[in-house]
Amino acid sequence: TSGLTSANCSGPCRPGTYSLRGFVQCRDCDVGKSSGYGQDACVRCDDDMTTVGEGSPECVCVPGMFLDDTKCTRCPDGTDCTKPGSTLSELKIRAGFWRSGNRSSLVLQCPFETACTPKGCLQGNQGVMCAVC
Repeated sequence: TSGLTSANCSGPCRPGTYSLRGFVQCRDCDVGKSSGYGQDACVRCDDDMTTVGEGSPECVCVPGMFLDDTKCTRCPDGTDCTKPGSTLSELKIRAGFWRSGNRSSLVLQCPFETACTPKGCLQGNQGVMCAVC
């Protein structure tokens, strides 16, 4: 359904907000709910999803999960998914762990933990699991 518009209203509500019949101003959706453009209600996010705050335009994966294509998946050991909204391409790797690239969900513990940093291999190290000097 569409939000209401009138001379007393600011126009259709932006995503993440809604306007009920009789209300003049758009209101933010609660945490865990979102809406599209011009809506008169917010919709609860799917399981394993939330929003990053009130009035957020989209649902994202909850902490401990990351978006892998179209579904939220448990974050592998060696990653930092403490904030909502982790995605496969932006998955944060902890020190001592390695992954081949931002399209891989396979995270491995490095045989030489100090050689693997959250940003990649320590200077002087390279290759799979930063194991080549």
